[in-house]
Amino acid sequence: MADALVLHEDRCFDPDPAVRRVARTLYDETRRLPIIAPHGHVDPRILATNEPFAEPAALIVQPDHYILRLLYARGVPLETLLDGDARKVWQLFAEHYFLFRGTPTGAWLDHELHDVFGIEQRLTGETARSIYDAIAERLCSLEFRPRALFERFNIEVLATTDMASDPLDHHRAIRESGWQGKVIPCFRPDAVFKIAAPGWPAELEALGREHGAPLVDYAEFVHALEDRRARLARRARGARPRARRAARGLRRVRARARGSPRVFQAHGGHGHRSRGA
Repeated sequence: MADALVLHEDRCFDPDPAVRRVARTLYDETRRLPIIAPHGHVDPRILATNEPFAEPAALIVQPDHYILRLLYARGVPLETLLDGDARKVWQLFAEHYFLFRGTPTGAWLDHELHDVFGIEQRLTGETARSIYDAIAERLCSLEFRPRALFERFNIEVLATTDMASDPLDHHRAIRESGWQGKVIPCFRPDAVFKIAAPGWPAELEALGREHGAPLVDYAEFVHALEDRRARLARRARGARPRARRAARGLRRVRARARGSPRVFQAHGGHGHRSRGA
């Protein structure tokens, strides 16, 4: 018989009794408050389309680089995990689940299986099939659609992580759908600053295309960032204080742009070419 999945109510608290009492009190006072998530990696497309999640392996295993790293370190080939049959991927995950004991990832996975999906048995090679089927069945229900889970988790605001070149189409679709969940964009232009990355020219191309003008020099690059940041701030609404801080930072960068080397010209300039360019 499989071991029961039992989560101790104090599993995240300090072992010292005095500290634990304070932790319990604070937790009890705050646990039912709505969640305000200023930095999330949720793809806004998920909430825009509100389509059912895929099967368990695609939802839990394949997108999680913490899971993939540990399994790969144990000798499980990445191509098997990413491109293999879904049930076989889940079976491999279950057979190696013991590796996650005592890790933050393991604590989160146990919580997810038990509290979100209602799984009452420990995940092992023997229980893999039945747990996969149970999760797959739940994912087909309306209660496990993305927007239903958003509301179930009592999320008041979710800020996504959006590239500088993101057209924000999914955010527009969420707003126009009439759904009351608040999902706002968060400006994260990391990709256009990774000058040594092989994909840097393509990132500049995408930024220039959304900006509507060629990125012929550093000053135009900063102007494009200001333009995209301003557009995102208008969409974000509630994120205006953060946007103002970003604007101050961009102004400081722009003040230094005039004397900066024209690194963009080495790539011939990037972005949408205006007429006559």
